[in-house]
Amino acid sequence: MNSYVAAANAMASNPDLHAKVTSVTTPEERAAILREHGVEPPTHADVNSATSNLEGVSGAGNTTAQVAAAAPAAVPAAASAVAA
Repeated sequence: MNSYVAAANAMASNPDLHAKVTSVTTPEERAAILREHGVEPPTHADVNSATSNLEGVSGAGNTTAQVAAAAPAAVPAAASAVAA
């Protein structure tokens, strides 16, 4: 089992650990909490290997001209609404 899956399982089975890990804001704080609970923090490689199959689901890496074209059109509409 890779370190990402082990950490995810540990947090899933321990609500206190989950609450502590999700309440802090830095990776260093999260790693320290995991270590305090005897869980090795996930490596970048393990996180990437465990989540690499999500690219198609999340839209990661999906860039299209449609998104870029839609953004400028929204700006004038928002500006005119503020001016009114």
